[in-house]
Amino acid sequence: MRKRKIICALLVIFMLVGGIVDILPGVNSVQTVEAAAKTKLNKTKATLYVGNTVTLKLTGVSSKKVKWLSKNKSIAKVTSTGKVTAMKKGTVYIYAKYKQKTYKCKVTVKSAKISNKKLTLQVGYGYALELSNTNGRAKWKSSNTKVAKINANGYVMPRATGNTKITAKVGNETYTCNLKVVPAFSENDFTFDTPDDEGYTNYIDYSTGKGSNWYWYFSNASKTYRCNRNVNVGDTYNDFTSAYGYNEPEAVSSYDAYRSHFSNSAYPRTFVTLDYKDGMTQNHYYKTFYFDRNNTLVLIVWHR
Repeated sequence: MRKRKIICALLVIFMLVGGIVDILPGVNSVQTVEAAAKTKLNKTKATLYVGNTVTLKLTGVSSKKVKWLSKNKSIAKVTSTGKVTAMKKGTVYIYAKYKQKTYKCKVTVKSAKISNKKLTLQVGYGYALELSNTNGRAKWKSSNTKVAKINANGYVMPRATGNTKITAKVGNETYTCNLKVVPAFSENDFTFDTPDDEGYTNYIDYSTGKGSNWYWYFSNASKTYRCNRNVNVGDTYNDFTSAYGYNEPEAVSSYDAYRSHFSNSAYPRTFVTLDYKDGMTQNHYYKTFYFDRNNTLVLIVWHR
């Protein structure tokens, strides 16, 4: 009888303890607290260039129950699935709301870069413009399609002499290239109008072993030569590109044998060679411009 009383008492104690556990706050919610502690944003900071994207996720919860919000959609927008797209330069917070909690990610947006802000091209000679640091699809446009057209991939085709603005829009930003179109090469650009060195103190008619003629001289202010596009020795490299449409000179790393003909202390640092092919004779004519370390034109060479 006494044993039965003891057993009954123990059963009552177990039942009471079980009831206390049920009513004590937080005891049964241990697993819930642990699950909530695992809920976090996969990124709290992100840096993007205009047009690029990043996908944010709230771990440990159903993505369908998360609400996404951008503090400033003009800088960066976000979809219902957490995909963020950079729109323009600036800083914005992206929020993820789940139940009663809010999580945030700081997004810094930087501008993309156009390959050329200023460009000179010849009629009929195309050029590919590019946007760097962005994967976004750009919308290209020419302000004057009579001067130059541009396709969806940024390839410019000059049509007539003149000026136009080429723009590329990505997100909420627009990038601009000021384009100047000059005449294409003609034979006159490669024809020297003086058959000998008369009147030119720095003129040399140099013949190679193969019989090719190289005309070396420094331009003289008192003498002119045909179709020079107003580019003379003493002008800058910018003057040259503005007239001929070439943008990247070739670096000279070693001495040129022909250069020993001149006692000029400012030896050329860079040069650009222009090539013209005669449609009738199929002969090539060349014209080389040499520049010193100050990007000043110091020598023009005609050869064929």
